[in-house]
Amino acid sequence: PLLEGKYPIFLDADDDVSPAMLRSTVAYALSRKPKVVLAPYTNEAVYNLPNGSNLVVVQGMLATDRRLWVERNPSSSASDSTTLRALRLVDYPWQKIVCTRWMQLHGIYFGVSAVQNDVQFHWSAVLWAGKSILFMPVDSTPLVHHKKFLGAARMQLTKNSADRMEMLGAVQATHAHVSALDGFCSSRAALLWAKKVENFFSWALNQRLVPRPSIAEFKRRSAAVMRCVSACSNSRCLLVS
Repeated sequence: PLLEGKYPIFLDADDDVSPAMLRSTVAYALSRKPKVVLAPYTNEAVYNLPNGSNLVVVQGMLATDRRLWVERNPSSSASDSTTLRALRLVDYPWQKIVCTRWMQLHGIYFGVSAVQNDVQFHWSAVLWAGKSILFMPVDSTPLVHHKKFLGAARMQLTKNSADRMEMLGAVQATHAHVSALDGFCSSRAALLWAKKVENFFSWALNQRLVPRPSIAEFKRRSAAVMRCVSACSNSRCLLVS
């Protein structure tokens, strides 16, 4: 393993990190020693205008994530509620820092697919952390400013290409890892995971991310993966091709 720091953060090329907030987040982690610390972020829409200039609109944290940040569920234990809240956050890799030793001990890494490789990292990190998860205050300075480039000049190589089929492999790899955790298949997290996968596949089709020639194959294979995820069967997932 190449990681040496105690709490690394993973960034995309379109992310800016706040050095002061990063120092505060790491200091908080070192003092409390959790396995995962989640920190607020903000999204920024960058519109490429016809004249070549950019218009930046600060959008803030996603509303769904913000609600989860402050949510309390009195019907759940404190640790169960925290884990489920963290799992329901968008699978962004850069709103969390994870203990390096913990990652190496439990094989918590990104997937190898061209798309959605951060799903495996998010779900594995949160599930293996269990009750050792802390949320930074929701109104803290954002740790990361994530840019979404929009407009005519925007190009994303995997937006609508055959690479999108690799999301099936991303789900399979994630399921193989999380279903190996003791007690997962009988947990509320397993139900949440199955719903996540179902919504995931529907999103890809509804957003027309799967190329038209690949739609029939995608539907066939995603249905097979969905069956094995719902049954919490790792062996059946590995047989899907």
